Amino acid sequence: MTKFFTLSSTLSGHSQDVKAVAVVKHNQNVVVSASRDKAVYSWTRENQNTFNLQNRYLSHNHFVNSLTTLKKSNEYPNGLIVSGSADKTINVFDLSNSSEPIYSLIGHTDNVCVLTSNENGDIISGSWDKTIRIWRDWTCIYTCKGHEHAVWGLLALNDDKVLSASADKTIKLWKNGKCLQTFIGHTDVVRSLSLAPQGFISSSNDGTMRVWTFDGECVAELVGHTSFVYAVKTLPSGEFVSCGEDRSIRIWDGSVCTQTLHLPCVSVWCLDVFDNGDIVCGGNDSHVRIFTRSEERRANSTDLKAFDDAVSAHAIPSNQVGDVDKNKLPGLDALNSPGKKNGQVIMVRNGEKVEAHQWDNSEWQKIGEVVDAVGNTKKKMYNNIEYDYVFDIDIDEGAPPLKLPYNVTENPYQTAQNFIHLHELPQGYLDQIANFITSNTKGHSIGPTASTSQYSDPFTGAGRYVPAGKIQSLNSDLIETDLKLTSNELKNLESLVSKMANEKSILSMEELSVLKKIAFCWNFEKRFPGFDVFRLVVLKRKLTNIFPEGDSLLQGNVNNFFDFLKDKVNFPTEFHSSKWEKSLETNVMLGLRIICNLFDNEFNLDLISTYLLKLYSIVQYSWKNSSNAQLSITVLCKNNIDDSLSVDMAANLSEFLKLEIENENKFRCLVTLGKLLDMNELAKEAAKLSDLENFLKQHNLAENSDERIVGVGREVLHILRK
Repeated sequence: MTKFFTLSSTLSGHSQDVKAVAVVKHNQNVVVSASRDKAVYSWTRENQNTFNLQNRYLSHNHFVNSLTTLKKSNEYPNGLIVSGSADKTINVFDLSNSSEPIYSLIGHTDNVCVLTSNENGDIISGSWDKTIRIWRDWTCIYTCKGHEHAVWGLLALNDDKVLSASADKTIKLWKNGKCLQTFIGHTDVVRSLSLAPQGFISSSNDGTMRVWTFDGECVAELVGHTSFVYAVKTLPSGEFVSCGEDRSIRIWDGSVCTQTLHLPCVSVWCLDVFDNGDIVCGGNDSHVRIFTRSEERRANSTDLKAFDDAVSAHAIPSNQVGDVDKNKLPGLDALNSPGKKNGQVIMVRNGEKVEAHQWDNSEWQKIGEVVDAVGNTKKKMYNNIEYDYVFDIDIDEGAPPLKLPYNVTENPYQTAQNFIHLHELPQGYLDQIANFITSNTKGHSIGPTASTSQYSDPFTGAGRYVPAGKIQSLNSDLIETDLKLTSNELKNLESLVSKMANEKSILSMEELSVLKKIAFCWNFEKRFPGFDVFRLVVLKRKLTNIFPEGDSLLQGNVNNFFDFLKDKVNFPTEFHSSKWEKSLETNVMLGLRIICNLFDNEFNLDLISTYLLKLYSIVQYSWKNSSNAQLSITVLCKNNIDDSLSVDMAANLSEFLKLEIENENKFRCLVTLGKLLDMNELAKEAAKLSDLENFLKQHNLAENSDERIVGVGREVLHILRK
């Protein structure tokens, strides 16, 4: 038995963050994992250091964030797996049967983020809904209420007692639904609990772990992690093992950290321990890893080198290691001197690079290269949920700012749209908020962005959101095999994205075929990143090159494009459509941007001029909800539109103006009307028939305090009276 942990096995199969792992209590040769890819996997040991994927349990429709296992019984000789999800449900599976859950436990009203079980076979669950529920014979027998925020950690004790850890920074002791005691000491969210020789140990977002007696005394504080400590467990030896947001697993003998294992990922979300002392963990790189002190279970030299190479190649943000003055760092010769203690980390200068090295038993191991921080890598909490960023948005002078949470995997426009709906803000703020998000998260790249970072999008500029990573994430969720992208199609997608920076580059039919599959064939709610790429592709390219003659999607005729787009985007068909409010924001917004980019493209002007009436029918009812529709109609007015379209536009915009209450939309509508009426006498007559003049005199000018609206309204009145 060696003193230090080394890699034993890497279990690859999940496509997103592994949020929970559990060793099956009665069968230590089986490990269970749960992921944000909505799946639970079971893995069976083949030999000392190899595990094979055994079963996939696919019953949840949202992230799976928690796991526990139940011991075998006469009825279930293989034991049971229990999983909790952001879909608010708890599912119970027979370990050997992955087809359907044998029970689904319903009761929580938010994400089920932690599960455990006691010796009686009771299931204990904690949730973002601030409650703990105890389930016996598949029925909730107690609901524990008392925490002010989400419940993140649970520990089952003897005598039907339960400890809970919460985002309200407290730990509570419960029995039969009643709170017996509250432990106070942590200064941030409490994440995890485990038994300790003196009582129990807790981990927290404050970067520490605390050892408590059951009398409420904190007898030790363990300090060493540089960010959130997500999980802590007690090893059979009595040592502690912890993991966190600083990409590390740490071993503790009492209050002393005796070993630090760095992983090639940022978030080490979860861990569990085997009876033999091995450790299993899951990270945000989608892998499950097992570490051991046993020479027999140690990974082979090839796997160990691959792991070490991945760790050493990992970038370490500079804000994780403090201020770094490159000029004052020692060179590589510093590595010739032994470390003072195991786990010691030093930084050295290697040419223009700064490298971090850790003393590991008898030698220095490179654990990564230090790079300029792209933002604070420490997660932010908002409403007890973790985000990459939480921005302060100032809306009204003198009023407190509104909080805008954001994760780098999200579409910034969808986040901005949700923010507008939540706070009932003017729709005109959409671009401003989305651009704010984009400009303040430039350091984070999603997908293959190296060649696209200089691409100039007319709406968001060079530092825009690149949707390739989101496409890969959605692709992993697809069940339909005919729609799921193959590995070759994913390569073609990456190639297409890399070419967008050069408007002269020619996109192959294979690359365009993948894009069309995503944008026009995937399920409606998953199309938006495809639309996002497509709008950039059409900006500098002929539509006839994207849809060549004979393209099956357009029935062989590019003239069908606008009817095709209207169907695929599902534009609203009336003003103030309730359908828009529920589900259309992102797709409609991006569909309109496709049209705007076509306007901005000289290659397609002939096609646009031919189909102005059809274009107007697409965008007219999107006016209220999108500055892109307003831009589209404004550009339409600059073209040589016929009398029929002018009359239709003038009548519709006059009626819309009477319904609108937001000043920004009123202003844009008046500007567009002014241009239209000044160009076409029939349009002016249509506006008069809509009683636009009286409306402007009675409402728009007399009651509005916005000087812009008063000014442009007077100009429209002048045009009407000419």
